[in-house]
Amino acid sequence: MKRLLTALAITGIFVLTLTASAKAAPFLDQFGKVELSAGGEKEAGAHSGGRFTMEGLGVLPLMGNFGVQGALH
Repeated sequence: MKRLLTALAITGIFVLTLTASAKAAPFLDQFGKVELSAGGEKEAGAHSGGRFTMEGLGVLPLMGNFGVQGALH
C-alpha cells in the first residue's frame, strides 16, 4: 500500500509538472534582496548588548518558468 501511494504521488507530481500552462504563469525575473536590521536589547539585571540580523533572498531563472530560489538567514 505504501509503495502504491508513493507511485501515485510521484506520478501526480510528474503529470502536474508537464501539464502546467506556460500562458498562465509569468516568466521568472532574476532578483535578489538583502535585509538588515540592528538594535539594542537589555535584559533585567544584565548589561545591554547589540543585536544584528541579516537576511538574503534570491531567485535565479533557469529556463522558461523554472528556476532556483534560495534564502539565507
